[in-house]
Amino acid sequence: MKTVFRLIFALMIAVTMAGCGSATEVGNPTGEVPRTIVGQIDATTIPEYSLSAENAVDMSGLIVLAISDDGYEAESLVGSDGAFSLQLYVGKTYSLELMRSVFNIAYFSFEQDDQGGRANSLYVSQSGSEVDLGICEYRNGEIFPENEPRRQMSGQGNGSGS
Repeated sequence: MKTVFRLIFALMIAVTMAGCGSATEVGNPTGEVPRTIVGQIDATTIPEYSLSAENAVDMSGLIVLAISDDGYEAESLVGSDGAFSLQLYVGKTYSLELMRSVFNIAYFSFEQDDQGGRANSLYVSQSGSEVDLGICEYRNGEIFPENEPRRQMSGQGNGSGS
């Protein structure tokens, strides 16, 4: 019986030691580094969702969903003030969309280059401080952030002209 306990104890030590020395964070077994992306949806710019029967902005059920190119998903309920916050892993490309329940309202459109090219993808290039998209407005079937995240992540300012 003592031999079995010694064997189990030795295995527990070996398993514990095998986990030591890795470059991962506690609670994050893959070692991926998250970056916070925040913004505020201006629901008054979404024609079919902006007004409820009482003529007030209806934010209930709005969700911002991010799906990475490798299938990782993150979502944030949109608060009554339009605010949302996502934890996205660095080194991945994401598609962000605004949804009500399971129905797509619109995809986010992001600046891709200095020539004004836009696409529905966001590459989270590096770790760092929070990326603030600012007010996100619906225009021509897409959601446009006030502040371009590409500029914030590359240290080029907040994307709003400053």
